[in-house]
Amino acid sequence: MYQHIVAAVDLSDNAEQVLRKAHALPLLPGGKLSVVHVCEPPVTGYGEATSQHHIANDMQIKQQIYPQLRALEERCGIPGEVHLLTGRTADAIHSYVDKEAGDAIVIGSHGRSGVRVLLGSTSHAVLHGASCDVYTVRVPSD
Repeated sequence: MYQHIVAAVDLSDNAEQVLRKAHALPLLPGGKLSVVHVCEPPVTGYGEATSQHHIANDMQIKQQIYPQLRALEERCGIPGEVHLLTGRTADAIHSYVDKEAGDAIVIGSHGRSGVRVLLGSTSHAVLHGASCDVYTVRVPSD
């Protein structure tokens, strides 16, 4: 049984499947389910001239994504904490889990093999850098 399950979702059609699998894991009384989504920071340039635009873009991204994550929770009927993270996906998830004492991560995997894995897989990177259990949910390839 887990104290803190972290469901890492994107905004694809497969996100519901991942969230439902996370909700099905055994949770200790008083435990929690957190839903996280990672936004890669927008690249707007370098220097002070663009820093204000970067902040505005970051806020706009969060204002668009947060309601979509809440709608995902409502469709699944699964209440949880929603967190928007920024950075490289695997690193942001690891940092959140370590900081918030997550003891399980649930993430979707397309089951890529061969060269496609060598080019990079988010679920693969999360799995190999995690300090806790990681459950991968097989989802259809796009």
